[in-house]
Amino acid sequence: MQSRWLLFFLIFSVAAVIPVAAAAPVATLTPTGSVMVNGKHVKGSTALFAGDHIQTGGGNSAAQITGEGVQGVVAANTNVFVREGMVELGCGSAAVSGNSKAGSYYITPEKPGKYELWAYDGKLRVTSKDVPVTVTKDRSQWKVGVGETNTQPLPGACLKSEGFLIPGSIFAAETALVLLTSGSGPVSPSFP
Repeated sequence: MQSRWLLFFLIFSVAAVIPVAAAAPVATLTPTGSVMVNGKHVKGSTALFAGDHIQTGGGNSAAQITGEGVQGVVAANTNVFVREGMVELGCGSAAVSGNSKAGSYYITPEKPGKYELWAYDGKLRVTSKDVPVTVTKDRSQWKVGVGETNTQPLPGACLKSEGFLIPGSIFAAETALVLLTSGSGPVSPSFP
């Protein structure tokens, strides 16, 4: 009987000291200006994990996201979520290369290339820059060809008057983005 208790004790003692594996990062964020990840300001490059929430401030603030299947430049006054293999735009604007989501819309490029998303005034606008994209909602699909723009209703998207869209902000963010080399360490809950 004592040997069973000893075995039980040993098994749980060993299990208590084995660290739980943390989630792997899905992307890296490089900020310019005022950028927050999960409500904490970041100054340098930091690891991003699935579910992380990114918010950019005003002015020349921007965030570059680079990862496997997740690429993009988030413009000023924008919020996005990083998902496994995609960026989810909440409000504002972003230039994306890879899969993305906004509301119940899924945007998929035909091949690697860039397109832009704007979510404001209850609308989603998708502009293809150099690759055709497919927009899917429920069981409906439509193509947005190179150089074309498609606008769809997006209930709950922020208002322009809230300061979330500045015309040309994506171009300005891409142009002004300076890659920083100092890291501030991860700010995701996965790594406190």
